[in-house]
Amino acid sequence: MLKAKPIELIGVTKRFGHNVVAVDHFNLSIPSGEFLTLLGPSGCGKTTLLRMIAGLEQVSLGRIMIDGEDVTGIPPNRRDTSIMFQDYALFPHKTILENIGFGLKLRGLTKSEYRKRAQEMLDFIQLPDIGKRRPSQLSGGQKQRVALARSLVIEPSVLLLDEPLGALDANLRRRMQVELKRLQRDVGITFIYVTHDQEEALSMSDRIVVMRNGQAEQIGTPDEIYRAPRTEFVANFIGQCNVLEGKVVEISDSLVLCTHEAFGQLKAVNPKGFSVKLGSTVKMAVRPENIAINDGARGKENGATVIKRDQIFVGSTSRCIVSVTAGMEFIVEGPRVAELANTEKVQIGWSADDLLVLADEDK
Repeated sequence: MLKAKPIELIGVTKRFGHNVVAVDHFNLSIPSGEFLTLLGPSGCGKTTLLRMIAGLEQVSLGRIMIDGEDVTGIPPNRRDTSIMFQDYALFPHKTILENIGFGLKLRGLTKSEYRKRAQEMLDFIQLPDIGKRRPSQLSGGQKQRVALARSLVIEPSVLLLDEPLGALDANLRRRMQVELKRLQRDVGITFIYVTHDQEEALSMSDRIVVMRNGQAEQIGTPDEIYRAPRTEFVANFIGQCNVLEGKVVEISDSLVLCTHEAFGQLKAVNPKGFSVKLGSTVKMAVRPENIAINDGARGKENGATVIKRDQIFVGSTSRCIVSVTAGMEFIVEGPRVAELANTEKVQIGWSADDLLVLADEDK
């Protein structure tokens, strides 16, 4: 296993010109050996942040620390990091062995030495027999693994990956997600991974940083990000979500009671990390799969009778769109939704534990 190193980002800011702030006073601690994903929509600053860690973009303000050393002004080749791009950037005129060994050649290793190390990497990525081929003779998945081998052969402490699976088809991308996570576990180094694909982030990461407008909207494990989104942006960006707005009329240690125009009273979990004020208007979120229907809805703290509008089969489950009031629709999802084929009116319900109060995004 290679030696992993921790990373500390302290107030990191990147400005382009006078008006564009791509990354805004970003703070983050990344432990050694963690698989961390920067997740967000296009333009949120995730790739710019990755490039600053690599040394490919200059930092406007702040510091980048790797293993306690300030590397903010150090060039990329002296940072003990390696970066893998979406297009793989393989040399078309070189063999696979030459591509993998290129970084070692630049570091002064002899031809026999770098070829030996390159072959060891091919064995490691389970493609031992392709060394004499050229990139044009490889499949997309093989190119991805070769690019990864080239990044790992120089033995970095931190590997930076900028949407490396974006060019692959859906089935191959899912297989490579498993492969990447296995490789990260085997080599033991710190991975910082950039993607806009929520499924990719949830399936691979130890922690996820959901980014918005150059800042961290929420940081947590995949389970925390999915089951306890802090803001409406995170709730909607990570999977399907139903968002409601209500007025707070009662607060206890564990619950928040709100009034809602269509559902009457709603009981939600009292959030941790921020306070809710009596009389304030708050937004609440419930995942479609946490909503029970008909008999299953009985006894739930929250619910109503609704009108079924559309039903969609989505493989392992079914999704139903229901109308709560004019102009207000809800998404319900689960295996039992298939029973609603000839149903018009549906009883839906969910527990207080599944209704989350969201933080005000403006604060």
